[in-house]
Amino acid sequence: MKGDGLRTTVLFLLGILVTVGNAQARGAEPAARPHVFFGEVRSDTVQATPAEVFPEAIKAFTDDGWVAKLDTLHSMVVTDWREFHHPLAKLLYGKLMARGEVEIKPIDERRTALFFRGGIASQSDIESNPAFGLAKAAYYEGVNGYYRDLHTGLAERLARKNRAP
Repeated sequence: MKGDGLRTTVLFLLGILVTVGNAQARGAEPAARPHVFFGEVRSDTVQATPAEVFPEAIKAFTDDGWVAKLDTLHSMVVTDWREFHHPLAKLLYGKLMARGEVEIKPIDERRTALFFRGGIASQSDIESNPAFGLAKAAYYEGVNGYYRDLHTGLAERLARKNRAP
């Protein structure tokens, strides 16, 4: 089954950043500057061209309920900001927003590098919260789940391509 609790937690944290960004874009004045945490960039390499990777990179997000699209420069897949709805996270942090992006770069004719980075935002100081270590662990588990789903999608795409007459 696609997605798991940890990936949902990671995506939740990324959605926090999205919500804050959307409120600011609409001209809303937040009570205070949000606290934002950007996770460490996690990279991966796949045996596929960027043209093969982009649809699967988007699908790995959308299968988990994210709105994701190719950026205007066609080098990244970016999610919209969204609120994280995990009950424990709400209890520990209050309202959180999260967002993710995956930069996709060709290495050669058949290999592609991927760079996942995401962020979370909150009106409270995320990093000073005693549960911050749990949130970071959930973020990294979510990144691993994203890559697992992307690899699965690419393998299925390749299998379909090899079966085609």
